[in-house]
Amino acid sequence: MEATFALIAAEHGRNGPLRRLKLRAGAIGLCCAVAEVADPGAAVAASGDPRMARFGALVRDRLAQGWQLADYAAALALSERHLRRLCQQETGLSAHALIESIRLHEACRLLAYTRMRVQDVGFALGFEDPAYFARVFRRGTGMAPGQYRAKLERAA
Repeated sequence: MEATFALIAAEHGRNGPLRRLKLRAGAIGLCCAVAEVADPGAAVAASGDPRMARFGALVRDRLAQGWQLADYAAALALSERHLRRLCQQETGLSAHALIESIRLHEACRLLAYTRMRVQDVGFALGFEDPAYFARVFRRGTGMAPGQYRAKLERAA
């Protein structure tokens, strides 16, 4: 990320016909780098246990179906208790917290990179009630989904 900051700083001091576009590209690159670092799924992928990688993939694949912890445990041929212990041991998060963080990360991604309506983002992630999705999103990010999207659009 230091290199990206250096490129942005250097471009900021220049004048030219493509300056604004280059600054925007640098900002997007920086956002992508931050998102990669902040991706809760990265902790799952970096885990040494292959069951955690399968768990992370299952969570992403089944977000819209609203699977519960018991469903994931059954698909991995583990008990719920063992899956909880494995998540805590490998990521430092409870299984539920890990599922919610992956879900929130996906919500942020969809709001940033698609034109889906906010309620459709919630439906795509397994929320049956748009108001409940908005409450969960606000609890996780500190802002409403529409505010999050507007903030990103202002920054671009």
